[in-house]
Amino acid sequence: MPDPTTSPSPFAGWGRVPDGRAARIDATAPLRGIQLDGPGGRDRLLALDLGERGSAPVVDHWVRGPDLTVVCEPRDGRLLRATVMWRRSTPTGGIDAWEAIVSAQTALLDCDATLSVVSDVEVGELLVADAAFSWTHSAGGRPLPAGVTATLARRPATSVLVAVHPVDLRRIDAEIRDSVARIECRLFASAVEKGVLLRSRVLAAIGPRSGDEAWAAALLAAFAESPAPLTT
Repeated sequence: MPDPTTSPSPFAGWGRVPDGRAARIDATAPLRGIQLDGPGGRDRLLALDLGERGSAPVVDHWVRGPDLTVVCEPRDGRLLRATVMWRRSTPTGGIDAWEAIVSAQTALLDCDATLSVVSDVEVGELLVADAAFSWTHSAGGRPLPAGVTATLARRPATSVLVAVHPVDLRRIDAEIRDSVARIECRLFASAVEKGVLLRSRVLAAIGPRSGDEAWAAALLAAFAESPAPLTT
C-alpha cells in the first residue's frame, strides 16, 4: 500500500484516511478521480467521464481548503466547459465521504451536455436504493431500475456507497465484471443552451461493512437535505 503523507493538498501525494486506507487524486490525471488503497481493496471514486467524443484536457485547477476544483474542455466540437469540484467531508466513525459537484456550460447556442461520474469498486454483493432508502439486492444493469438513486457495494470488511442527489437524478448504470462494479452516474442527459449553467452532485463514501445500511441511510438523508451549491 502507498506510504501516505499528511499534506492537506490532494495533489501532494497519498493522504491518510481512517481504518488504514490511503487516498489521492493523481496530479497528472485528475479526472480519474479519487484513488483509494487499503485493507478493503483498491477503488476509484468520482471520476469524470465526458464520453468518447475526444480528450478532455485540464485547462485550470486550484485547491481551496478541503476542495479541489478542475476545469476541462473536451476537444470534440461541443465547446463544452466542464468543472468538477471534489469536496471531502469530515470523517466520522470510520467513514470517509466525498462529493463531486459537477457543472457544465457551452459557448454554442445549443449542445449535448451529457457526461458521467464513474466509480470502480471491488464488490461481493451490490445493493441499490431509491429516494426512500429502501435497499434491495441487484445484479447490476444498464440502466438500473427507474428511481434508483444509490448503490452500496459490499465486501468482507468495508462497503462503498455511491449516490446521485435525488433532485439531480438522470440515470445510474452498474456493471459487475471480475468482482469489480463500475457505477456510472449519468448527468445532464439533455442539451444545454448558451449562457445556461448545469450543475449536479454525486456522493461517494466508504465505511465498515457492519451496519452499512444504517450509516449509508444517514449519509443519504443528510445529502438529500443539503442545500444546493452556489450557482454563480
